[in-house]
Amino acid sequence: MLSLSRAPAASALVVVLALGALVGACASGGTATIDAGGRAYDAGPGDASRPVDMRVGCASGQHVCPSGCTADRTDDPANGCRLGCGSAPCTAPAGGTAICSAGGMCDFECAPPFVREGEGCACTPRTCDDLVAMCGTPDDGCGTPLACGDCGSGSACTSGRCVCAPDPGEPNDTESAAIRLGATNDADNGPTLTETIYNSDDALDLDYFFVDVTDGTDGGNPVLTVTLDGMPAGSNLDLVAWYRCTAGGDAHTCTIGSNYSGAGGTGCSSVNPGTSTETVAIDTECSTTDDSGRLVVRVATSGFGMCGNYRLVIETR
Repeated sequence: MLSLSRAPAASALVVVLALGALVGACASGGTATIDAGGRAYDAGPGDASRPVDMRVGCASGQHVCPSGCTADRTDDPANGCRLGCGSAPCTAPAGGTAICSAGGMCDFECAPPFVREGEGCACTPRTCDDLVAMCGTPDDGCGTPLACGDCGSGSACTSGRCVCAPDPGEPNDTESAAIRLGATNDADNGPTLTETIYNSDDALDLDYFFVDVTDGTDGGNPVLTVTLDGMPAGSNLDLVAWYRCTAGGDAHTCTIGSNYSGAGGTGCSSVNPGTSTETVAIDTECSTTDDSGRLVVRVATSGFGMCGNYRLVIETR
């Protein structure tokens, strides 16, 4: 009678584990290899040092390599990662940077504007708007120059912005740096203040001005009219004015323009398209019978055209 010998149970378990690792490696697209210790590791095609099961049969703080159990390493993409075998540096595709993954293996990440697609980095081109460029030919981030337009006469393209020679009032981009245009008194309806030496230096320019106003106690509160015109061709400037009562309690009325509530507080604004004239008028009202105070004016660039000065006229009645 033919007699079949039985393998010890422990040996059978080793065979089953090895075969299971072998099947797992093949299913993942790699080439499974059994090392001298009976352990399976993935021999390719992507990375011959990446085991299928990094821990089978190894003590804590060790992982499997073709040569057997190996001490875990320090994560360092320049010399391999924690569960790697050997000291070869991690690699990355074009547009990517080699890293060690949370799992202790070589990996990579893509720097903007590149995004990861599978095992590579694909570039997403940026636009002139993305780059906040109004002129010039900046790179789209993927090696192709953009056409963001030209600047008007007298201006130059600097870092994607059309820039004119600064006017004598710069920098006056905040209320604290506002230019004093003079003083006025409503008792004699004047004087009318006219300025023609200031310009919009670039597409992001803000110009602040102020006028000290005295209430001449002539039976009425100061009414202040501000007119902005003479803008260079292609430009679009907007106008906002505020009144700051010396005594406080400002409750002015916009008799020309629209009520404004935003940066700088409550005021009056005029926002017309293109080079249209912008006008606001404020009928002042303070907390006492003395309506003296300060008129603050802001000229903001909404659309940049050619270099040239605008005209600002302030009347008191």
